[in-house]
Amino acid sequence: MGESPVARRVEDAVSGAVRALGLLVEDVTVTPAGKRRVVRITVDRDLGDVPPLRPDPSERSGNDERSGHDERSGNDGIPAQAPVPAVDLDAVAEATRAISEVLDDSDALGSAPYTLEVTSPGVGRPLTVSRHFRRNVGRLVRLTLEGDGDGAGQRVTGRLLAAGADLVWLRPEGGDADQGGRPKGAKAKAAGGSAAENEPRSYPLARIARGDVQVEFGRVDEALLADEGDGDERDGDHFDDQED
Repeated sequence: MGESPVARRVEDAVSGAVRALGLLVEDVTVTPAGKRRVVRITVDRDLGDVPPLRPDPSERSGNDERSGHDERSGNDGIPAQAPVPAVDLDAVAEATRAISEVLDDSDALGSAPYTLEVTSPGVGRPLTVSRHFRRNVGRLVRLTLEGDGDGAGQRVTGRLLAAGADLVWLRPEGGDADQGGRPKGAKAKAAGGSAAENEPRSYPLARIARGDVQVEFGRVDEALLADEGDGDERDGDHFDDQED
């Protein structure tokens, strides 16, 4: 979220209008640019409170339609979760209009002219909280794990199968050699590793320092095919609006 006092005032002013559109304010920055200021606001889908998951499939029950969460287990006992649709260009445009109207009527930026840029999160944005992981279910991600001594900073790469408030489920696919992650993914499989080495594993969010979405050049991404006008998902869709 915004760190400067001005960014916090902007966030407080526009959050209600953004929430009314089913979105939330992910980040706000206000940067001087000559006599103007550039206000950059990142919006994302409001998934509500992401419910917890449990490592034991026998303890799971219930659904949460608002977050797209479905705790019915798949064939391998992992909670079945559908990917969350990306924020499209129309949603960003609608958010831009709503935010612009609010800022015009508020004193969050004072009387100085500004340029407004509203964008959706790109794949380069790190995953640090539960909603970030829930939004990227189905993607290949790399987790950087926290730990003591030799366990700190270790990484595991795999397909994100499910994400909750407390943990994520990952099917290892990468070549990272990680303690705690055990499998080496594709390298282990190519070397004749056992099926257990590539089985899905759960990781507590408290142990994840950050996650990073891995760009898959050989895989057609549904989000990139949603609309030719939606822009490049890697940079996030965005709209610019100037206020004189």
